[in-house]
Amino acid sequence: MATDSKMPVPDDLAWIGPNYRPTPGEGLARIEALCALAPDLFGAIFVVLATHPTVPRDLLVAALRRFRSDAQTFSQEDMVSLVTAVGNGARQAFDAVSRTRRNNQRRNGASLPWA
Repeated sequence: MATDSKMPVPDDLAWIGPNYRPTPGEGLARIEALCALAPDLFGAIFVVLATHPTVPRDLLVAALRRFRSDAQTFSQEDMVSLVTAVGNGARQAFDAVSRTRRNNQRRNGASLPWA
């Protein structure tokens, strides 16, 4: 879907929206499915964070530990740190690339290469 806020969001995709608050049952079912699809723990953490931004991280960690056997080898505190690192790292990487591109555009007058 385009990012134009005037476009309606199909009902089956509304749960991905940043302001959607799932019921505990909905959230667990979706997290379980996402964990089953992810090839590794990083991928599971990344996609669960991206699709459930309003769920508190300690609850995400509990769900990840429940549905990912590779997460069970980490303590609760370690998993919270991993979830925080993935979330913060993704944001920092995005900001760094965006900042670099904006600075290059100002200097060179060029647009983003993928735009």
